[in-house]
Amino acid sequence: MSKIILSIVVFFICTLVLFHPCAAFNPAHLEKLLETKECVECDLRGADLRKTDLNNAMLRGANLKEAVLHGADLTDASLSSTILTGADMRGAILKGANLSNAKMDGVNLYGANIRIGNLYKADLRGANLSGADLSAANLSMINLVEANLSWTVWNNGRTCAMGSIGECEQ
Repeated sequence: MSKIILSIVVFFICTLVLFHPCAAFNPAHLEKLLETKECVECDLRGADLRKTDLNNAMLRGANLKEAVLHGADLTDASLSSTILTGADMRGAILKGANLSNAKMDGVNLYGANIRIGNLYKADLRGANLSGADLSAANLSMINLVEANLSWTVWNNGRTCAMGSIGECEQ
């Protein structure tokens, strides 16, 4: 009887391991990024890059899903077409960064500096942008459905009212 139970447990563990997508980053990609500040179309899912100096980094098309970029310096970085779903970008410096066509649903950008950034066609559904600075940013065709914009500095320099969800109420 115990062999049958053990066989069933082993079967379920193997099934979970084999059919559950791995959410870990590629260590070689992380090393390349840290050495060169360039990693186009890299797999950096879940990587811990908090407070990392990545200004002028080339990350076009990279997968940074659920990465920790809290306080990272991404000034003038190229992040076009990146996947940043669920990433922690609280307090990140994204001044002048190119985030066009980025998939950023559920990203936490609380207090981030995105001044003069390019967010053209970025998907920010359900994102937390409260307290972020979007002064002079390109916000053309962005998706802000259910995004928290409380106290966000909008691209016209005005601050969104507390409780602004999906659109900036001034």
